[in-house]
Amino acid sequence: MRTHAVLEIEARLMEPSDTYRMPKSLTEPFPDGWPYDPQWTWVARRGGECVGTLYAGLCQNIVIVMMVRSIDNHALVPLFRAFAADCQQRGHKAYMVYLNPEKPEQLKIAKIAQKAGAIIFPQVMIGMGGSFESAVKW
Repeated sequence: MRTHAVLEIEARLMEPSDTYRMPKSLTEPFPDGWPYDPQWTWVARRGGECVGTLYAGLCQNIVIVMMVRSIDNHALVPLFRAFAADCQQRGHKAYMVYLNPEKPEQLKIAKIAQKAGAIIFPQVMIGMGGSFESAVKW
């Protein structure tokens, strides 16, 4: 795990021992008490306060960034750098990001990724999800 700092913002993997509370704007749509996977959750902090989050997971050896949230735009570059460095160190070769173009912080991640050599797929996609509890009843 590497720590990246820009403008006094530290970005790193969430640690199981982290005790600070993340603002609701950084955790939506997850309900309170959600069991975040610390191996796939990056946090950006300024002082003792959480100012950004990046949630990801592995699928077919591609790391999928599920969601990026920030209350400080300066958090996005260190979050992306920490995410990329940690994933490369783990041996993963590629990543993919789904973005909501109506959220400015997510568009900023697109610009950062594009500068880092990412390919932009401009097609509109619809995301959906649900609980397995409901799915198995269907």
